[in-house]
Amino acid sequence: MPNIIAKAISTIARTALIPLCATSLKDFFYLVFYSLIRLAAIPLYYLNSDFYNKFLRAVHNALPDIVIKTKCGRFFCAAGTDSISFALPIYEKELTKFLEKSFNDGGVFIDAGAHIGRYSIMLGRKFGNRGQVLALEPSPATFNFLEKNIKLNNIGNIRAFQNAVLDKNCKANFFVSKESGMNSLFNSPADGIKIKVSCKRLDDLVKEKKIFPKDVSLIKIDVEGAPDKVLLGAEEILKKSRAKIIFEALDNEELVKCKNILERFGYKIDENVFDNINFFAEKVDRKI
Repeated sequence: MPNIIAKAISTIARTALIPLCATSLKDFFYLVFYSLIRLAAIPLYYLNSDFYNKFLRAVHNALPDIVIKTKCGRFFCAAGTDSISFALPIYEKELTKFLEKSFNDGGVFIDAGAHIGRYSIMLGRKFGNRGQVLALEPSPATFNFLEKNIKLNNIGNIRAFQNAVLDKNCKANFFVSKESGMNSLFNSPADGIKIKVSCKRLDDLVKEKKIFPKDVSLIKIDVEGAPDKVLLGAEEILKKSRAKIIFEALDNEELVKCKNILERFGYKIDENVFDNINFFAEKVDRKI
């Protein structure tokens, strides 16, 4: 119970600060409205999370286009979409905090499932001329927001590609949901629309872009299913680099598959860095 209370208090405090992300007076008033609505809905989250998500979707549909500014960067949040949920500081705060403190030496960051560019932009700004970002997002609508946000932040070291990531180069069915965070190659949401997308192996992508596998410093995998297939398409990178890996596994079966692959390349997985679906892996020096 004390943990739930502490979490609720923290959520209330972060939600109340949402209006500070406004980039104009008009957007400030919209964000005041949005934060008040979210504060009022907090009890729903603990009582019925499904109803809470439906309620929040209705609120997003009522919002106009908004541009917000956070520590990660500036983001265009389109009217009638859930993009604001992924741009605000209240989203994945532990992962955000971790990335703020890490990866100061630059390198190459591969963002598989870049979405609207939260982490691509954050690390693109952080790397500067010490590195670059490859941002991959297959959804046409979300990819447009990604490109818009890269331009909005005037970052020149991010290259965006409208590709999904797999263990083979191919065309595949992709399911697009009204909730953009549910878009997936493998999981078809109830409201999903099926389209065809191009899929790339990460090993082939870095080769095409004339990047040495050893220069990859970080791979983030958030692809809503089968992260192991992303890793299987990056075996050359895993073999030749000391890239840190952050991956999302939606169930224990996915986690075990990723562990089996990563351990072959000398990686150790830490399950307690972020939350119950995001995991961190890094190479460990083998004792002789």
